[in-house]
Amino acid sequence: TVLRIWSWIQAPHVEPFPMDAGYFRDFRAHLFVGVPWNGPEPAKHLGTDIAQLSSASLAWSVAFHYVLPLLLLVGIVAAALKSPATRFLLITLAGAAALILLHNTVSSLAFYGWYALYLTLGVIVALAFVPEWLGTKRPPAAALLSIALISGSLWLNAKPLATIRRHDRHPMRQAVIAARGEAPAIDVRHAATLTAAVGSGANQIRTYDPRVTWIKTAADLEQAIAEATRTRKPLIIYACGPITLAREHPEIGTLLNDESRFEKTDYLPGQEEFWSFQLYQFRPGE
Repeated sequence: TVLRIWSWIQAPHVEPFPMDAGYFRDFRAHLFVGVPWNGPEPAKHLGTDIAQLSSASLAWSVAFHYVLPLLLLVGIVAAALKSPATRFLLITLAGAAALILLHNTVSSLAFYGWYALYLTLGVIVALAFVPEWLGTKRPPAAALLSIALISGSLWLNAKPLATIRRHDRHPMRQAVIAARGEAPAIDVRHAATLTAAVGSGANQIRTYDPRVTWIKTAADLEQAIAEATRTRKPLIIYACGPITLAREHPEIGTLLNDESRFEKTDYLPGQEEFWSFQLYQFRPGE
């Protein structure tokens, strides 16, 4: 929700980032086909990205980089000229995008691109006006172009959609099963194990593991270690996006990768490294 996002992007544990050329390139990739432009650490996730898709097929690369933007530009012009209602819609969406950019520039907040995916509506409407515009003079050609647009969209999105269907974006359930087994919310035996989560969307794992502790700082992690030592209970850490975590929070990464204190156990890949899990088991008394 809007209120939830507003609260989250102002949280002290969230690092701001600029809306630079790389940001808009990645946003374009998510807007058109739902994948990042160039997902880091390809060996650490199950997803795909624009770089992989383009290198695998010249036809796909040409369609994404040239044909689709050209059709979108034609569609925007046609939609703006032919329909006052559509013109108002496009102006509204453009205004929303401008406000997001202005707000981020002034406030330096962490505004992830997928928060603005409602702009997909504008893309769909604009593309729909390409055959509509052509159809005013050549109805048969417009019908063929409509079929081509729909078929091309299915082809362009085939591999990303297959990846989304087959693999979890954020394998929280699998991570909890690896740490606790099935039904941790209702099986009282799971109280004998301590768990903590750190990294990208760490607090969301509470959906499957209601006993989890949210780690935001190195001090929080030390406190979880102290609790495990005091109670002599096993401690398992869910580290989401471990490579990203170590880069953005090196003090936490240093603690987790100290082999005298933690042992790496299961690795659960998501659709991006950012959403993948590395589990760590605390080594008590060492």
